[in-house]
Amino acid sequence: MHRLGYFTVLILMLLSSFGCSQNHVSPLVITHEQRQYVPFPAPAWLWDLPDGDNAIGIAWDDKMWSAEAEETAREFAAVSLSRNKGSFVVNKSLIMSLAEQREYDWNKIKFDLVVSADTSYLFYAAKELKPLARHRVHGYLISLYGFGDIQVNESMQPMSVMDQPDWCTGDISVDGNNIVAIGYSHQANLMDAWYLAQEAALQKIGQYRLQNVLSVVRATDDAIQKSIAIETVVRNQSTQIDKAFIIYLKNNETPSYKVFLRLKAGK
Repeated sequence: MHRLGYFTVLILMLLSSFGCSQNHVSPLVITHEQRQYVPFPAPAWLWDLPDGDNAIGIAWDDKMWSAEAEETAREFAAVSLSRNKGSFVVNKSLIMSLAEQREYDWNKIKFDLVVSADTSYLFYAAKELKPLARHRVHGYLISLYGFGDIQVNESMQPMSVMDQPDWCTGDISVDGNNIVAIGYSHQANLMDAWYLAQEAALQKIGQYRLQNVLSVVRATDDAIQKSIAIETVVRNQSTQIDKAFIIYLKNNETPSYKVFLRLKAGK
């Protein structure tokens, strides 16, 4: 049986420790005055991720393409994919109760929800994901992983704060049959920034779905139908990261990373 490494075990422990409390993404506080934005070398596949069950894996690689870094990056990608295929843990009784409250402005309600990972898929992905492309920058190994061979665009285009895409300023919207959410995080290391940006976007998707299911729950007196409606909405549906943008900056030579991720999820 494939054994998960340190990073994956740590993530599972982290997810389980959250209980039913909401995950708050706390931005990195910058107090230094000398701020320098440095272009972040990036391949095209990092700007626009290939469609399908593909994911980015990130690992610290101070030994230049080490097997340990490769394993950690694959586990990072597996965790990312499994969270996109997981579910939202939420207090169903609260939803039932709120559905009876006619005076509530549902759009302003913030639910306590936890983004859980699909653990079965996590074990599968950690074993079966294959590296499709690799990039090394600032001591990090950044790899694109998937389950099959696909052609990827490896042309380089630096990510510069002057070229920040318009989509980075978005929040949450609907595009056809998809919910589109933007997640952002600013952290001292790239792995934390990516993980928490994904968390922020998944939280937005979960909040959107729960706000919209209230009207469905209100429309029926059948307890079974209400439960089915909630169960349907708390499961992630075809969620994937389709765009990424990274800003690298230094404050008095101390590096940090701003990560923007765009996630698409089926309605």
